[in-house]
Amino acid sequence: HAMLRSHYTRRLMDLVRSIERQDQDMEGVRQDTRKIQAEVREAELALKRTYTAADEMVYRDAKDKGDAGSKRMYKLLVSIHETFAELGRTLEETEQVSARARELEVRLAEE
Repeated sequence: HAMLRSHYTRRLMDLVRSIERQDQDMEGVRQDTRKIQAEVREAELALKRTYTAADEMVYRDAKDKGDAGSKRMYKLLVSIHETFAELGRTLEETEQVSARARELEVRLAEE
C-alpha cells in the first residue's frame, strides 16, 4: 500500500505543478492581451483623430472647389472610413466568438 500511495501522491504533485505552470502561462497571456488591447485602443484613437483631420480637410476642399474630383475624393474617404469601421466590428465579433470557444474548450476539458 505504501508504494501505491507514494505513486498517487507523486502523481498528484505532478498534476498540481502542471496546473500551477498553466496558471502562470494563462496570466502571461492575460497580461499580453491587456497590453495588446491598450495598443489597439491607442491606435483606434489615433485613427479617429487622423480621420477627423482628413475629413475636415477633404470636405473643405470639396466644398471650396466644388469640382467632381474633390467631391469624389471626399466620398472615397467616407467609404474607406466606413469599410474600416466594419472591419473593426468584424474583428471584435471574431474575437468574442474565439473567446467563447476557448471558454467552452476549458469547460469540456474540466469535465
